Amino acid sequence: MRLLLALTLVALQSCLSTAAPEREVISRLVHVVAFTLEEGGAEGRDEALELVRELSRDLAPIPGIVHLHAGIRDPRFTRPSNLQDFDVLLIVEFTDKDAHDAYLVDPRHRAVVDAWTPRLRGIRVLDAAR
Repeated sequence: MRLLLALTLVALQSCLSTAAPEREVISRLVHVVAFTLEEGGAEGRDEALELVRELSRDLAPIPGIVHLHAGIRDPRFTRPSNLQDFDVLLIVEFTDKDAHDAYLVDPRHRAVVDAWTPRLRGIRVLDAAR
């Protein structure tokens, strides 16, 4: 009986030590925004550069942002899988969803939204957690 109990304890210990690791907790959130400007052509490019500068300057200091990148769509990328119907792309990585939610109501974010919404033809947002 003692041998059976010992073997059972060894088997149980083996199962516990090879158990699957706990699932990783999702924390970081990536927020992608594609802006389509009302103006096109050379004037549109100047406006796109202005938007990129303002996004980088005004949004990057907001707490909870791990990384922020704003850039103009590069027309050299023309594969069928490359989206062509936007002018500026913003990618923001947040520490977590709470930081994202605070960003949405932050006065600096609201000021950019208020200033640029009348100058946009469209905006699309993609959010993903990792």
